[in-house]
Amino acid sequence: PCRQPVHKLLGRIVPPLSPSLTLSPVVRRAPRVLLLLLCITAPALAFSVFPTMSTTPKLKMYYFAVRARSEAAKMIMAAGKIPYEEKLINGAAFKALKDGGKCPFDQLPVMEIGTDGTVLADSGAICRYLAKMGGLYPSDPIQAALSEEAFEVSQGCASINPIVNVFKDDVFAEKKAEYFTSFAKKVGLLSKRLGEKKFFAGVGPTLGDFGVMHVLDMSLLLEPTSLDTAENLKAFVARMREVPGLKEYLETRPDAVDCGTAPMLKGKDGEFVRGGDL
Repeated sequence: PCRQPVHKLLGRIVPPLSPSLTLSPVVRRAPRVLLLLLCITAPALAFSVFPTMSTTPKLKMYYFAVRARSEAAKMIMAAGKIPYEEKLINGAAFKALKDGGKCPFDQLPVMEIGTDGTVLADSGAICRYLAKMGGLYPSDPIQAALSEEAFEVSQGCASINPIVNVFKDDVFAEKKAEYFTSFAKKVGLLSKRLGEKKFFAGVGPTLGDFGVMHVLDMSLLLEPTSLDTAENLKAFVARMREVPGLKEYLETRPDAVDCGTAPMLKGKDGEFVRGGDL
């Protein structure tokens, strides 16, 4: 049946109106014409690469004043034009969040969604939620799997976060050397996986690209030559830095300074960024 002309198939599915009705030829053919249009447009609707959520609830992100587990999520919100409120908190506020039941797993970041008390924990879950909201998550199963793959690889490099934000002096030097010893192999594998593609899923940017971008960006902060063996990854970072929305965020976010001695975030106004109370 699939080889039959479309007009014959339509004739079986939507038969012509009864000849006893005195309708114009245009009106008599209308049901089949409408079905033909549906057959043409339905695949495009069903296989949209980046479906987006119809409405954006009020979002509030809670995290410490560091560039770490919340960073990929903030990159996604910047590129996806997703409005949110950022709440940088201190230790006392973190305890208050836990006591108030807003930290399901006693860790940050957490995202408060809407006004009904819904809270989403874990940075990976938050990133997936936001990527789908912002149209940055593929609907094609293979592309989605490739994006997820890249994101999971980036999560495996999360030890870069405390190296940039927490460790000092001898511990910093030890952890940094340890990280970059294994990172060299990761660079080669990521480079091979990306190949000649612009983004890891073949389309994009998508979820996984933001996870990888965070890791590469942090690694370059500590070792500016760490990608010199992978020109395609250097090009990937440059490409991500030009993504609309993300570009503006990267240019205006606070700088991570004094890594290894007195790590802090420093705003473009020269003031240090500190977490506060709720």
